[in-house]
Amino acid sequence: MRAVLLTAVLAATTVLTAGCGAAEPAGTGDARPAMAGMSDQEMADMDMGAAARPSDSATMVCGREIRGAVRRTLRLRELPAAPTSTWRGTTRSYTCRYRVPDGALELSVQDATGAGPGHAYFRRLRASTPGAVRLRGLEGLGLPGFETPDSVAFLKDGKTLVVRTEDLAGSSLPRGFDRQEVAYSLASAVVACWAE
Repeated sequence: MRAVLLTAVLAATTVLTAGCGAAEPAGTGDARPAMAGMSDQEMADMDMGAAARPSDSATMVCGREIRGAVRRTLRLRELPAAPTSTWRGTTRSYTCRYRVPDGALELSVQDATGAGPGHAYFRRLRASTPGAVRLRGLEGLGLPGFETPDSVAFLKDGKTLVVRTEDLAGSSLPRGFDRQEVAYSLASAVVACWAE
């Protein structure tokens, strides 16, 4: 059922997000680090290198198209306020936090410099995430991923996307959706943008 839902959401999102672009300017917020649970040595072993700014594909998680996906997924009457973003050049992590009625959503991208460092980061994140199980829906599309009850993560082109919904109140969920399905929907919108 979930794979069918995700495939339908992805197909609809691909049409709706034509013309995906980089993020609009957003303020710097106090977001959780995407590399929680990793030691300094593990990060150094990944040889990611510091960067002055995130890639355009990483910043798409704060773009107008993804704001639109948040509005559609949560069935909001208008676009949510501009999200806050944080870039940590030393860990190459870009985080975008959306405030919505009764809570917040967080999308983060670990912006690895290549496939090797990206796969290493993804494996370590999956191993250090409590309750992580193999992602069923996006696996069918050829993307490695994992899920928890309130998050979805996947790896594409060396970049790890994590969508977290634990700060989203139950009253904000659309009828028939749980937190994980909201995360799936938003992850699908990002995949559609990255696929362009």
